[in-house]
Amino acid sequence: MKKGFTLIEIIAIIILLSVIVLITYPVINNLITESKEKLYEK
Repeated sequence: MKKGFTLIEIIAIIILLSVIVLITYPVINNLITESKEKLYEK
């Protein structure tokens, strides 16, 4: 076993992270806007 990551592994990790961000960002954004709207309603 050699130490460090290969280029392919680094690319795979970046792709995985970007997919996770793309999936979770709209959900988190929705929660933030909903909570802001609730604050303004009070």
